Amino acid sequence: MYNHVTICGRLTQDPQLRDSKNQIPYLRFTIAVNNPYSKVTSTVFVEAIAWRSNAVNMVKFLKRGSLVLIDGKLQNIGNSGLEVSVNSVYFMESKKSTNAFEDQKKPSTTVESISKLNWEKESNATVAKNNLQTTVSKTSESIDDTNPKKLNKKDTQEKTSSNSSNDEGIDWDAI
Repeated sequence: MYNHVTICGRLTQDPQLRDSKNQIPYLRFTIAVNNPYSKVTSTVFVEAIAWRSNAVNMVKFLKRGSLVLIDGKLQNIGNSGLEVSVNSVYFMESKKSTNAFEDQKKPSTTVESISKLNWEKESNATVAKNNLQTTVSKTSESIDDTNPKKLNKKDTQEKTSSNSSNDEGIDWDAI
């Protein structure tokens, strides 16, 4: 008889390494496998066990939601059913993409990250405030330069003489 199983799915829990009575590391885990061929979405949960370096590497690099492909054989686990005894494990995602969907939803709440965010907000606010003050002062300077009520007669004569050579018709007292 031929006993070979290949399954691809996502880990349902963070892997936790254990040691057998003989001090051999092992890992019991469950993989959730979606059935893409059914009309109704269904998920099958497959129990598996990995030994030695496979178990150690899974604990080191994987977490809940990580996509894995396992290769192994079916074996009885007492009266409760079957499990896959893993011969090899293939990590189907890069280390950067194994953040799983949960980490994208959870904000970081460590003290260092909060203090870093507060410092960045304060420094950004200071920069924005300084930029606003510079813009306001430049705007007020340009308004002062063009406000005819603050110009004296000599400045107005220079500006109007450059626009027109004729000073007649200007009411200097109204300015």
